[in-house]
Amino acid sequence: MIKEAKELMPLLLAILATFAVGSTYMNGLMGTGHTKTGLWIQSIYTVIYVVYTALVVKYFNANLHVAWFAEIIYWSGILLTVFWYLHTYKWHVKRF
Repeated sequence: MIKEAKELMPLLLAILATFAVGSTYMNGLMGTGHTKTGLWIQSIYTVIYVVYTALVVKYFNANLHVAWFAEIIYWSGILLTVFWYLHTYKWHVKRF
């Protein structure tokens, strides 16, 4: 069992790295006051996460590595989308 767990360590480290950076950028977006935009971004990637996981686990019977790759997809997508949004300077304009 320890050998099987060791095989997952690189994937877990990649998940941790994408989570750390992605959540930092998401919190930065929330700090600008654009919580509705953040909600939309998270909602879109949550749907992608659930669909990917359901397909991979239920229909393709993939192993744990492939199933946990959903975390990397989720956080990478959030990171790239928030990074793009912050660099468009749309967050400078706050609408109430």
